[in-house]
Amino acid sequence: MNVKFKEAYDIVVSELSEMKEVTGVLFFGSVQRGEETETSDLDFYATVSGKEGWNYKKIVKGIPVEIYFFPSNYWNNALQRNHQIMIAFAEGTVVLNRHIEINELCNKARSLFEKGPKSLTNLEINNWRIKLTELALDLEGISDNQSLESKVYIGIAVSEALQAYFAFNKMWYHKLGRIPESIINQDRVLSKLISDLSSSGENDIENIITLIDHILQSNGGRLEEYNGPRVSVEVDT
Repeated sequence: MNVKFKEAYDIVVSELSEMKEVTGVLFFGSVQRGEETETSDLDFYATVSGKEGWNYKKIVKGIPVEIYFFPSNYWNNALQRNHQIMIAFAEGTVVLNRHIEINELCNKARSLFEKGPKSLTNLEINNWRIKLTELALDLEGISDNQSLESKVYIGIAVSEALQAYFAFNKMWYHKLGRIPESIINQDRVLSKLISDLSSSGENDIENIITLIDHILQSNGGRLEEYNGPRVSVEVDT
């Protein structure tokens, strides 16, 4: 951690240590991993006594800081529901420990992380195939490669396609900035397609369609026709 972030980090940790309701603090994110950039912020999760939860954002010595405060039972449930929170506890560093619960959360998160995501059901696989097929068809219908609409849509398509890839391959989906490092040894063809996409300029649409079709290729290809089971959900009236 460079001096720019260390000064802000020390102030925040000192402030948190003075809050009696705080029982534990987890430091996570790009700065914690030593991958910070000029625009990075400091990210913390805190366990607290009582039943209330809150969060706040602030600027400390010019560094954005974001802290979420919740009781341990909230974090325990969140580990199961939100894999980004689970990854944070699995990879993060405990910087304040007044109760065993913060370490228990980290141990549980590491166990869940090592097990990996659940296998997709046939319905989930086909739902991803439908979504990627629709994305590819929509991209093929875009005529202006340089329009603002196309650039926004390409960004959405890349995110959706990579989420599908991770789901298909039972891999945890990280934030976009960390995805290439997760893929490079898993699928060198896809890694090359991502690299080409980031430097292609005029051929972005063609490259993202190729990327989508590459991901679909190992999972049955584009879905041209599908009559899956009807899924019922309750709605408020």
